[in-house]
Amino acid sequence: MNDLEFQIMDEVYFLCSFQQLLQVIGCDEEKLNDSLIDLLKKDFIQQLVFDKDEKDYLKLESPDFSRIKSASYVATKKGLLEHNSR
Repeated sequence: MNDLEFQIMDEVYFLCSFQQLLQVIGCDEEKLNDSLIDLLKKDFIQQLVFDKDEKDYLKLESPDFSRIKSASYVATKKGLLEHNSR
């Protein structure tokens, strides 16, 4: 896990949107986008999208890389264990 991924994991203990991560971490969109994809591939984070009909966040069964910027993220158990072992 690189430093940027570690910073992202610090933030996603609770649900956090792409825009929130961008503001807190302060990196450019492309780097954040790439790091989120890497974390999703490692199964360290879960991708969620807001469903207006349900008025709640729904977990995606598999990552949708075309929706990175419109989604929110939360750490998985695997991600938390990896983050805390560093």
